[in-house]
Amino acid sequence: MAEFSDIVIDCGSDTIKAGIANPESKPSLVFPSNLFTNESLNKKSSSINQIREKKYIFDCSLADPIKRGRIVNWGAMENVWRYTFNELQVNSNQCNVLLSEMAFATYKERKEKVEIMYEKFGVQNLFICMDAALSLFSLRQYTGLVVDSGYDVTRIIPIYSGIPHYVKHSDQILNIGGNSISKYLEFLLVDNPASNSINSDTVNNIKEQLAYVREEKSHYFEEKFFQLFDGTSVKLKKELYKAPEVLFKPELLGIDTDPLHIKILKTASSVEVADPSEIYRNIYLFGGNSLFPGLKCRIQNELLYKAPKAKVYNYNKDKFSAWVGGSEHCKVLTEHKSWISKEKYLEYGGDLFYTNFI
Repeated sequence: MAEFSDIVIDCGSDTIKAGIANPESKPSLVFPSNLFTNESLNKKSSSINQIREKKYIFDCSLADPIKRGRIVNWGAMENVWRYTFNELQVNSNQCNVLLSEMAFATYKERKEKVEIMYEKFGVQNLFICMDAALSLFSLRQYTGLVVDSGYDVTRIIPIYSGIPHYVKHSDQILNIGGNSISKYLEFLLVDNPASNSINSDTVNNIKEQLAYVREEKSHYFEEKFFQLFDGTSVKLKKELYKAPEVLFKPELLGIDTDPLHIKILKTASSVEVADPSEIYRNIYLFGGNSLFPGLKCRIQNELLYKAPKAKVYNYNKDKFSAWVGGSEHCKVLTEHKSWISKEKYLEYGGDLFYTNFI
């Protein structure tokens, strides 16, 4: 196989993470998935900070290209990928590309991705891998229950010997993510004396900097203060732990579904593998919401009553686990010659990605 750059692209509902594969580093390109202009697609920005600071809107559609992990606007998505190659300063026709994909992706969706990558971008070699599996690979682990709580959905995926397993869809999906938590926090702050000075960006900053998960029932809570742009300090109390509580009490959002810990139990108990205890003993938290202090201990405590041998781990320090795992997996694909070449695609078609997929 000729030498080409290995590019990892992890597409989330909120953020795109991309870069030349290097498991020892972070993605060099990180930008919002739904904020662009046509101008930004044609001009290379001088720094990633520009992307973070500016707000862009897709000219082709005001709709988000990705919702709950699903691509819903292919024109916008194609622009995202084109922008990605431009910013990384690589020729797409001289690249191996590893794309992350959310669990439960449809045949039609994967077929569209494959066609765009080979036929419009001319990539040399391609592989598609489930983001939950990639997150686990980032720890160099290959068996466990991945709890991936992101922007607009939380997914529970059992992985055994590197292979994802599916049980009951409704048990593996909780349609609550960071966006739901932000909106509920905004609702809780309505009665705050400084509410008129608090916008959506401020709510997100409060959530990311101060919100936490209460580990157990207690009447004690800590007062904290958040400084607004005008220098005003906002006193915050119960809302800081009440907002993430929606993961454990979906009824607070008017959603009739099992809470997170029950879905974890149902999924773990339903998976059929050689040694089910390995799933219970290896529960890993990923996604932006895994960064809430107290989340690991709360889930561990909730599971204790019905699954005393369950063990929860949270090694997630940022939102880049799937990208790092993708970088690790690129080495495996090259060593085992598992990339799917453009020549194979032209000969056998997109069905290759159903027999060669993780």
